[in-house]
Order: sequence, then structure tokens, then C-alpha cells
Amino acid sequence: MMILAALLFALSPLHQDWGKGPVQWIMTAEEQRQWKQITTDDEAETFILLFWARRDPTPGTPLNEFKTDFEARVKAADEQFEDRNSTGTVITRGAMSDRGRVLLVLGYPQLANDVLRGRTNIAAPAAAATRQKRDEGARIIWLWEKEGAKEKFDLPRVEVVFVEDAKGVYHRDTQRHDFLNAMPVAIKKLIVSPDLKEVPDWGRTQATTAASPAVSRKAEPGAHHLLLLKDPHAIVNSEAADPFADVVTASVFAAKDDLGYALEYCGDKDPVKVSVAIRGMAEGKRVSVNGLPVKAHPDPIITVPGCGLVRAAISLGALPMLGPGSFTLVVKLDDGTASYNLTQDFKIE
Repeated sequence: MMILAALLFALSPLHQDWGKGPVQWIMTAEEQRQWKQITTDDEAETFILLFWARRDPTPGTPLNEFKTDFEARVKAADEQFEDRNSTGTVITRGAMSDRGRVLLVLGYPQLANDVLRGRTNIAAPAAAATRQKRDEGARIIWLWEKEGAKEKFDLPRVEVVFVEDAKGVYHRDTQRHDFLNAMPVAIKKLIVSPDLKEVPDWGRTQATTAASPAVSRKAEPGAHHLLLLKDPHAIVNSEAADPFADVVTASVFAAKDDLGYALEYCGDKDPVKVSVAIRGMAEGKRVSVNGLPVKAHPDPIITVPGCGLVRAAISLGALPMLGPGSFTLVVKLDDGTASYNLTQDFKIE
């Protein structure tokens, strides 16, 4: 009888895994304490619904954009940051690695010398300066600063360094405390409705809606729709709408802005190779900057089956040769079968 009671009140493996997974990185200390006290699946389901509802940036609407974005970052981390041993066996999933944790808590860095989902620095000299081979291995630096850091973390600058060990695994440099200083503020600011104590009706509706996403348009093979953006992650890939519909694009940037871009690739290749170049005139001089090809994993567009979203950002501040002037961004996508060149003009003021 005692065994039967224990089974009836035990959490299912699905809910146990949820609490042990990537979502733990964005739990507050109080939420972690509450989760440890949960003993039934009903309690767990209520906790999970309230957890997401408190973080919904648009309460009362059918879509929780934060949950969608978080799941996309988990997918990106799993694809790019998994740790492997010498035989190639995965020992830590990407979202549970040090880099995965920082990505999920702090978001995409403003400047990085590594290529990660949706964020690329094409400045080879700057990358070489931050990626140094030492006895302990390579170093990767992720940086948030100025208004971006103040808005998200109440700090003027946050720098997180990852060091590669002898096995090729990257660990956060624990001698630096920027991440620990920024983490509590970042987690707290994710909660939009801190006074929400019970699951609202709209929170349950979001979880139970099982309608198939509407197909917004037919896929056209190839690469299309190159857009320039202040923030490429402002595009929401969800079942609610075509991510390329009603997007606010940009054509004028400041010298220290991020030049974000997004494009659509319709095909069956994953990954694809993407290279970017910037050409134009700055202060009467011709300028040309070329980036090395990098692998990109198209994020499947829910409302356009067969197509994927490719997005990234270039730190203009890391390219001092680009002064005020008129330029063209050239993005080349090669899927191994065909190559596509897309261009968009922009200005730096």
C-alpha cells in the first residue's frame, strides 16, 4: 500500500525532466524552492503554466512570445554548444553547457568572437584579438555594454569569458564575476507579471490550444527576403503569423550599432554556408570587408513549411574602417547544391 501511494504521488519522468532541464537556469530562487516541494503531476502542471504566464510580454494574447523565444534559444544552444568527449560522444547537451546557460539567461551578446545562433562578428582582426591560444586553450569573449547592458542588467558592461580545456570543452571563467552579478537582475527582469499568483484563463488557453498553424504562403525554393534590422531577434517565428510580415526594417545605422539581417531559405539542406561582405564608400574612400563562410542552421518557419529563417548581426563598432557613408551588405548562402547572393543597401551616419 505504501508503494502504491508513493507511485500515485510521484512526478512523471516528463515533469522531472522539465525541472532538471534548461528552464532551471531562469528560475528565481523562490521558484526553485517551490519546485522542489512539488510532488504530483497536477501540481507540476500548474507551476509550469504559471511560470510561463508570469513571463508573457503580452498577457491575455494567444501567443507567449517569451516562451517561443526561449525555446528557440534552447534549440540554438543544443545545436551549437554541446560538449563532446574525445570519441565524439555528447557528454553535455548544449543548453546545459556553460555557454548554453549564459545564452539562456543573458541572451545573445552584442559582440562575440564566436559564431552563435543569430550573432556573427565578421571582423577578423577583432576576432583574432579576442580568441587567443594559451596553455589552457582558446578563449571566447561575449560582451554586453552601454545602453544594452544597463537596460537588461542595470550594469554598464558585462563581459563573460569561456576558456577551452584540454578536452575541447568550454567552461565559463569563474574568476570573473560579471555573469554572477548580472544573472539575478536578468532573471528578475524576465518576469513581466510578478504579482500573478494563479494561472489565468488565458494561460491555460495557450497551453491547450492544439490547432495546426495556418500556412501563410507557399515555399519558393532558394534564398529570399533579405531584411536589414536593428535587432534580428525581433522577428518572432511562431504559428501566429508569417515572421516576414509587417517587419520594421532599417536602412540607417550608427557607427556603433549592430547591423542585423534576416533572410529566408527554402530547401532541404541543413546546415548551409553563409558568408557576408560589406562594400561601399566611406569618407570618399572605397571600402570592402569580407567575412569567412560560417555554418548556419535555418530555423524552420512554422507558417511556411519547407523554409527556414537565417539571421545574424554584425557589430559595426568592431569595423572601424566603416565610417559615415553608403554601403551594400552582400549575403551569400550556399547549400551545397546552389548558391544565392542577396543584397541590401544601407547608410552609416
